[in-house]
Amino acid sequence: IDISNLNMFMIMRTLDSQENYYRPRVNVYHFQKEKAMTRELSNSMKIVFLSLLIILPLYSYSMAETANEEKEFFHKFFRVAGVESQYNQKLNAMARQFHQGFASGLKRQVGQVAVTNPAEKDMVMQLVKQTVGQYIKRMNAALVKEMPFKALVDHVYYPVYSKYFNVSELKEVIAFYESPAGRKFVSGTPALMQKTALIFNQKYVPKLQGLSKKIADEEWAKIKPQLDKLGKKGK
Repeated sequence: IDISNLNMFMIMRTLDSQENYYRPRVNVYHFQKEKAMTRELSNSMKIVFLSLLIILPLYSYSMAETANEEKEFFHKFFRVAGVESQYNQKLNAMARQFHQGFASGLKRQVGQVAVTNPAEKDMVMQLVKQTVGQYIKRMNAALVKEMPFKALVDHVYYPVYSKYFNVSELKEVIAFYESPAGRKFVSGTPALMQKTALIFNQKYVPKLQGLSKKIADEEWAKIKPQLDKLGKKGK
């Protein structure tokens, strides 16, 4: 037996046994390291997730608070600018139009009822008066419920005005309207509008109506001969 070959064989077996001994330990080490990294990553994800659960509601709340504060400035602006009082006037005018339309329609319907007896006529008139009164009461309540001023600002005025004015600009406008000159401007605006509208109607409306008729007659005169010819051909 060759001693050198035998020694080499023994050395190789020893190395193989050592490799087989350390391989499981290396695998266990890598497995434990990967497990630790996975646990650390999982903990980090939990922290991020919990942070988002806390931050997002706070951010949403902050944004909502900012929007609400901005809306409050717009509500104040429309109050001091006299828009709310104009709204009430328009609401009353709208209600009167509804009332008049209902009363006219009701009278036409009642007029179709053949009543000749004076006592029955009085009863009909009482019923009409009672019905109109109930209509006015219910319609006024419905207008206020369906179109309150706050909802009008939130859904009509605010979306439009907020695109053209920021809060800083609005504060300056509010400061003017709260000044003596601004209050005078607001209180005097309705009377100014009525007086200027009256002057406009007296000075310009008749002229514009006459001008409209003149232009319409001239344009009609241009096409009338052609229409007459077409009418004769059709016969």
